[in-house]
Amino acid sequence: MISLPINLRVIIAVSIAVTIMMIFYIQMNSKEKSEYKKNTGQIIYLDKQLGNLPVRNMGKYRYLKINGYEYPFEIFVGNEPGDFKPRFEQIDKLILGDTVTVYFYQTNDVIKDGINRFVQFIDKNNISYFERGNSKNAFGFVVILMCVLLLIGGIILWKMKKIEF
Repeated sequence: MISLPINLRVIIAVSIAVTIMMIFYIQMNSKEKSEYKKNTGQIIYLDKQLGNLPVRNMGKYRYLKINGYEYPFEIFVGNEPGDFKPRFEQIDKLILGDTVTVYFYQTNDVIKDGINRFVQFIDKNNISYFERGNSKNAFGFVVILMCVLLLIGGIILWKMKKIEF
């Protein structure tokens, strides 16, 4: 575990690093459909569970596997109050054998976990069946706001001579 001294320089460095990561995170989740990787294939698996997944919130996820892409997709479809629901979702209207186009991005976590959780859009015959919500953008903005508040708090503590520069 990394142990950093608490001083204003460390607070500034951590705030800047986390803010840059969140800007990248927001950018990855707010592109136009045409900017994502896409894969078209027949649905070979579609269910509410995949092995031991989900580990919580049963019924709020769908697992989709299409031929031509090696990893299954995990799609959050929760629509209860408090859920960060998708903007549009009709996954349950799809059936095995349907040919769909999935728009997504892939990170090293997909390879490590063996599942892609970054589905952005799903189309069938140019008709939308899923469009991601804006929960990831909201999360990114909240984290950036927390970094700004941390930075302000650090400056106040430094001015009060509670921490060093």
